[in-house]
Amino acid sequence: MKRVYSHPRSGTNFARATLARAFYPDKNLEREGRIRTGHWADRRRVPADPAWGLRGGHQFWHGHTCCFYVYRDGRGVAASLWRTKEFLHPDWRGLTFSEFLRRPLDWRITPGKKAAPTQTIVEHWYEHVTSWESRPGVGYVRYEDLLTDPGATLAGLAAFADREPAEFEPVGAVGPFVRDSWQVDSWRDVFTEDDVEYFFGIVPESCWALYEKGETGDEREPDEPTEDEREDADD
Repeated sequence: MKRVYSHPRSGTNFARATLARAFYPDKNLEREGRIRTGHWADRRRVPADPAWGLRGGHQFWHGHTCCFYVYRDGRGVAASLWRTKEFLHPDWRGLTFSEFLRRPLDWRITPGKKAAPTQTIVEHWYEHVTSWESRPGVGYVRYEDLLTDPGATLAGLAAFADREPAEFEPVGAVGPFVRDSWQVDSWRDVFTEDDVEYFFGIVPESCWALYEKGETGDEREPDEPTEDEREDADD
């Protein structure tokens, strides 16, 4: 089986559940017990999602191969992280979106890993997707395409997965999150014109991970994450 990697808040749990149903319907991927999640200053334990066995992690690319990489437009990632308050330091939960967007993060790789503030969420996301760009042995899964056109996206990944996708009911919910609340451009509700200008002052408009309709499931295998790393569920 091929594990799933991503930047936090890239729709990873949804993507993992969909890939599990499509390509590994005969596998028991559940994990007993509870896993850690949330910001490092406010960790909590929750039940693991049913496709936990496919979990890779949120690492920057470092020789990973034979795996899936789920990616999402950085504006959507930033908006999702700000909206999901358990992934913010308790002192940050009252920040406006514009304030959050420009404040250097107090974590790196995942909100569960404390780090000296050096990068904003935009800079962190851009470094992450750039590190994963065009790597051999990686199956690329665009969150927006998997949400809006799962059939074509999964068909495009069949050769990489080395199996045809099974017929299955679309994923309707992951934990407390329901499908009707998932959107490809909900970032427009919180980004001001100044925020968009700030974003593109860091991310070039040619960035491969920005959302646009196009081919799905391009093939472009990872060091095994430690069990401790797999426990950090900051998707």
